[in-house]
Amino acid sequence: MVVEATGAARAQRDLEAMGRRAQDVKPLDQVIRGIFLKAEEARFQGTEQRPRWKPLADSTRERKAREGQDPRTLRATQVLHRSLTEPGAAMQVDEPTTGSFRFGTKVPYAFYHDTGTGVPKRKLVGLSKVRRTEVNDHIADFIAKAKAF
Repeated sequence: MVVEATGAARAQRDLEAMGRRAQDVKPLDQVIRGIFLKAEEARFQGTEQRPRWKPLADSTRERKAREGQDPRTLRATQVLHRSLTEPGAAMQVDEPTTGSFRFGTKVPYAFYHDTGTGVPKRKLVGLSKVRRTEVNDHIADFIAKAKAF
């Protein structure tokens, strides 16, 4: 009986390349950022909130109207909204690293809204199950197939 192994060297190279890609997902920075930006815009539009944001109090709507502010939730100055929905906006946290991706905002009052400290709780950053699956699929395609986006 003769056993001949072919392709072992290629398989080894492919596995090593997969290992390198698994350690450095930075090439996916732009696509992952885009998913977060879309998710946050949907959150502010009210189409992807889970749980949904509590409506503004009548007194808040009246004050915003008197002061000529945007009547929508968390949009009085647009600073928070822009920091979470526009690429490269002021106060945005966008820190890709070799093995991870950090996204959020440095707007000081965001913490209070996100946690409900002294104001109604309004979750700011997060991904729905569908969007998490989208991120995971991109990462899997990148690692396993070297598919860049």
